[in-house]
Amino acid sequence: MTHYEHFQRELDAAKGLHEELVKSVEPTLELFFPSRCKGKDLVQLATELVPEGPTAVRRLSEGGGRECGGRREGDSGSGYLS
Repeated sequence: MTHYEHFQRELDAAKGLHEELVKSVEPTLELFFPSRCKGKDLVQLATELVPEGPTAVRRLSEGGGRECGGRREGDSGSGYLS
């Protein structure tokens, strides 16, 4: 195998890893940036990140959840999960 062929294989492998990494962080970005979540519920987005349904997701669900980016009366308006 020539140096060029070796370099080409390494480059192709790196491109594949880049695409895999981007796909793996998309749900997290949707949760952090509600304007990009396409109307999904915050609980639904959190569940996609952690399908086992840990305590934090259950507590968020019990709190009633809200539409992505939506606010309820008394919210601080920051848009962040509390």
